[in-house]
Amino acid sequence: MNILIVDDEPAHIEAIRRAFRAAGAKAIVRAASTLREYRELVAAEPPDIALLDLNLPDGRALEALSLPLAANPFPIVVITSQGDENRAVQAIKAGALDYIVKSTVTFADMPHAVERALREWEALQASRKAEEKLLTSEKLAVMG
Repeated sequence: MNILIVDDEPAHIEAIRRAFRAAGAKAIVRAASTLREYRELVAAEPPDIALLDLNLPDGRALEALSLPLAANPFPIVVITSQGDENRAVQAIKAGALDYIVKSTVTFADMPHAVERALREWEALQASRKAEEKLLTSEKLAVMG
């Protein structure tokens, strides 16, 4: 599993890395501290999942969420120190798969949260493909 963490706080990145090591997860964890670095890393090698801090030195995670959820090539989970319901709704509407408030407990649980997010992502992708297949079948049936 290829995970990209985007956070300007090195201690948070290390806490998440430790959680994956402690869980014995077979994961490659890359890190960036800005949206610019995020974009460069994604262009070079898209991750299986990205964990983006809501506020970064050069912008907000919402700027990386410009695509609708179904159009994103990988799931994005917003992580933040600010547990705000309005921001959570805004992030989900912008395309985030989940919104997690940072704490020692959520850092330790990050391997499980990532597993859940990836399962949900796979289910969403399967549903989207089934809908596309159905639409194609319907179009073909109409055409005769």
